[in-house]
Amino acid sequence: LNELPKNGKQVTEIRDGIRIDSAKGTVAKGAKFDYELLAPEAKFNLTMIFRIENEMANYDLALKIASDIARVIENGTDLGAKSTVGFGRIKGDVQLYEIDFEHPTHIQQWIDNDLTRNSIEKLTESLLAPQNSIFEIVASFRIKNSMIIRSYSKDPKAPDSTHLKSGGKNILSGSSIKGALRGRSERILNTIQADREITKTILAGLFGDVEKEADSVTIKKDGYTVPSRVFVDEVPIKNVKEEIQTRIQIDRFTGGTVDSALIEEVPLFPVKGENQIMNFRIRVKDAKPIDKGLMLLLLKDIWTADLPIGGEKAIGRGVLEGISATIVDGKSKFTLTEDFKNPEKKEVLQTYVDALHDRKNDIWYEERINLYKQRKNEN
Repeated sequence: LNELPKNGKQVTEIRDGIRIDSAKGTVAKGAKFDYELLAPEAKFNLTMIFRIENEMANYDLALKIASDIARVIENGTDLGAKSTVGFGRIKGDVQLYEIDFEHPTHIQQWIDNDLTRNSIEKLTESLLAPQNSIFEIVASFRIKNSMIIRSYSKDPKAPDSTHLKSGGKNILSGSSIKGALRGRSERILNTIQADREITKTILAGLFGDVEKEADSVTIKKDGYTVPSRVFVDEVPIKNVKEEIQTRIQIDRFTGGTVDSALIEEVPLFPVKGENQIMNFRIRVKDAKPIDKGLMLLLLKDIWTADLPIGGEKAIGRGVLEGISATIVDGKSKFTLTEDFKNPEKKEVLQTYVDALHDRKNDIWYEERINLYKQRKNEN
């Protein structure tokens, strides 16, 4: 892996993060952190070498593996941490080369880094298993009023908060999307059934979990971790305008303004008649009927402006209106709202929502969590 070239652009960014206490709806104690990430459009070169000695069978296998890796990279894949909230998505062009180190000309071409005459075609045969268990929702939305995901500047003359940018562009961050989805999922499950432990089990098996201390907030060191099966992408926000708004804080006892509580912020306002959020994507791996039903209800809540995303929800920010959506369930595909007029397709989607009421479906989530607990104990 070669060093990342700067190309005149900022290669890394610093992001702030928090963890919400779902019981209180506020930031958990001590759960404020930041992290550094590679900015969008960062480019790098990746070289992989398959060393093959003597056996032709090994050559054929290596070529199949290399061809599969090439296809995965060309189609796009995830690398690194936080891939479930849209980080680490890479895509690139791949070329395969064959070099015979018993051939003097090939050795010289390797030394000169001139392999154009050694290129070979990728095999069409694949060792990869078909991915038919993916449940995916791709939608487009408009911002109804305004939106802000706070970002703070180091410049004392700048507004107190602006909307989050990445690579110089306004974005809807994956962590904001996933946080909203998980929070609303908890409310939906608690509404359907009264057992809070079942809710915790389903959420842990779907959105992932980490072992916590007795206070249910502090993450336990060396505890077990259940990976998330829900993946979202960071989405560029287009067709918006930024406007500075000045706000004050009112003293609830006197009814006057609190001293020095003059706040400037820069939320995003939609350009009328234009779509702001395209390719809003939710993917669930190894999706079960409960997962699918939950995702459909979440889509409905966002679509009908009932589930805001981002900050300052209390004053109406972050509310979205649905424009279009496509649901991919393995080899089946559904389009909103046209396919809802088809009784057969509508019935298929309804069965997923009905699965939320069947407690027999909860067993799989318990088994998944116990599996990761067992793996941790074995280590």
